[in-house]
Amino acid sequence: MKPEDFGIRDGINEVIGTTRWKEINSAPIGIRKRGERVWAVLYPGSHTFENVKHTGMLVANVIHDPVVFAISSFDDLSDDNFLSFDPPILKDTSAYAIFHAELEGNTANLKLEGGKVLKMEVRAINRGLNAIIEACVHGTRVQKDPSLKERVKYYLAIAEKCGGEREKIATEIIRDYLNI
Repeated sequence: MKPEDFGIRDGINEVIGTTRWKEINSAPIGIRKRGERVWAVLYPGSHTFENVKHTGMLVANVIHDPVVFAISSFDDLSDDNFLSFDPPILKDTSAYAIFHAELEGNTANLKLEGGKVLKMEVRAINRGLNAIIEACVHGTRVQKDPSLKERVKYYLAIAEKCGGEREKIATEIIRDYLNI
């Protein structure tokens, strides 16, 4: 069993990380992989960081729903989005990987402990989904750098042009959260 079995390859892999300590948390996370090393950068003070600090566990949900990315970028998903709570696994996930996470500062070094592929599907790259992910990445940083709103708008325009119905819904969610 290796990260590649769950779709996690070299580079930055955008997943929805789920954790559980006092409460369930969901957030987009870039799982980084270079060779045998797998890690994620977590932000001190975030629910994800606190949950990992107390439990040493992170579940990477490989999912392709832009609405899930949009909501979880700015808020926690509701309980009805979960297939399981222990471990926290999202509905509609194609695969999930359970990692033991050891924190060193704000870096979580990840060791694969288990997981499962739930759907084997062939998917073409959708530029709208990719644009939603970029909009979410920059949108979560707008509080620290308000000039990033322009970059978010740029990616939302691509999502509206290139995406399907779910990307258009995600666009509206992001606009609402960021008041754009």
